[in-house]
Amino acid sequence: MLRRGLSPFPSPHLRALCWCMIRACSTGLTPNLKKAQNREGEGTSGLAQKHHQTRGGNPQAIHTVFHNSSACPTFAQMRPWMPIFLALLSLSCRPERDRLPPVVTWESPGQNGALFAADEVVTAAVHFSDADLPCNTCTWSVELRSADALTLRARISGEGERAEVAFPPGQSAGEAWLAAVVEDANGNRAAGFRQIQIAPSPAPNTEWIIARNNPASVGGISTPWPVNTISAWADPGTVASGRRGGLAVARMPAGEVAWSTTSGGSAWTPVIVAMEMADDRLWVTHSDGFEELTASGQEGLSIPASAEDRLPRAMAVGGNGVWLALLEDQTASASAHIRCLHRTTGAQTAALSLPFPVWDIAPDGSDDAFVFLSPENGWNRIDAASGQVAALGAAAPLPPTTTSAVFLPGGGGDLIACTTSDDATWMAHRETGVLDAWPDGFLGSWTFDPGSGAWLALELTSPWHPADAALGQAPPPSTGRLIGWSPSEGWSVVATGLGSDCIALAVIASE
Repeated sequence: MLRRGLSPFPSPHLRALCWCMIRACSTGLTPNLKKAQNREGEGTSGLAQKHHQTRGGNPQAIHTVFHNSSACPTFAQMRPWMPIFLALLSLSCRPERDRLPPVVTWESPGQNGALFAADEVVTAAVHFSDADLPCNTCTWSVELRSADALTLRARISGEGERAEVAFPPGQSAGEAWLAAVVEDANGNRAAGFRQIQIAPSPAPNTEWIIARNNPASVGGISTPWPVNTISAWADPGTVASGRRGGLAVARMPAGEVAWSTTSGGSAWTPVIVAMEMADDRLWVTHSDGFEELTASGQEGLSIPASAEDRLPRAMAVGGNGVWLALLEDQTASASAHIRCLHRTTGAQTAALSLPFPVWDIAPDGSDDAFVFLSPENGWNRIDAASGQVAALGAAAPLPPTTTSAVFLPGGGGDLIACTTSDDATWMAHRETGVLDAWPDGFLGSWTFDPGSGAWLALELTSPWHPADAALGQAPPPSTGRLIGWSPSEGWSVVATGLGSDCIALAVIASE
């Protein structure tokens, strides 16, 4: 072999014929073997003999070939056949197609079983080679797969001899696989695998905080105003508190007023309906619209209600904070209004008036859509950019006596808590249907506790939503019990004896 993929001339006959053709083409002569023999005597010409002696060839073999063919053809005779001879010559020396796959070499992880924590970045480094050829044009992808080695979680692609990738934290605990797939310029593919383990993150230290209305307090610390709702703050150990009868937010327990303003133009006094802390920003829904607050108390995006007779009821932020969805009640009728906005520009991309009520709205887990829940047709998906709505199927219908429902935080738009007319709370999932029931009362102010892995809620004597405060409805008494629920453990009574004035609940990180 001359080189990988190269083959020599296939036979001495072809070599001899090519030599004859080349000599005739280069000199323009038309030798005749018999005439050459008469001039040079028996055997091959001296020139041919000398040539092949220097090449180490066999003059007798060439003589035999020429003798058996009567004569070396003339140049004119050879001309029609020259393209064929040249093609044969080219094909005989053409490189064979590269059929060898590239080689995948793992730099890190160096072996199977590497351990990563769920709250850390999953990193990998891979080198690609292609025998004696450079692999700088190889295309590759490194994939993070589930325990079955098939289900794709994430993929990073690139080009070149080396891949160095990092997958974001927050991966599901348990066994997983890293797959490196590479393809060279000739379409040959290869793959390499590393099995890894993702350990669950240690449970954070958390605590639950209760807000009360009479007297007004948060976690046992008095507030200068009646509290309507609370939320975790960016700093550990602190909570945001919203008041009724005005629009204000404070950091507790320090009691520092971070933001306070007056809003008008509606039929009611502004009331904070909902708050959510994420990305070091506090998202606030109030009876006159929506406000965004930084951790330092600076006001950002501000969106007024779409009309005076529309009461903001819920909000949802999705697509890594890119999109905002606002749900408004049409207070004069049992109808709803949904708006989608781009948070960076504040531009409204969709406005949808519905002839039926909507209970709640939440991110659907994708980058550009939300899911809302309606008593008319259950789960629905709305595209944030276009406003296009599509009904989502459910495995089982909701309880027929359902009067309201809310999405559980962190449930991906699939997990809900239903309030029924028989004084019970039902847990349901869009795909698996009704999961569990709490028959003792209404549960509200749902929040997720990452420390215990359970959802927590206050038990009330009747259903109530913070938006009802804007319509002048006072919060109902609580039973003084804090209830927990998880899909694996079911129901539990977390605390009792909290008092009848409990109105709001929040889970915060401890110091």
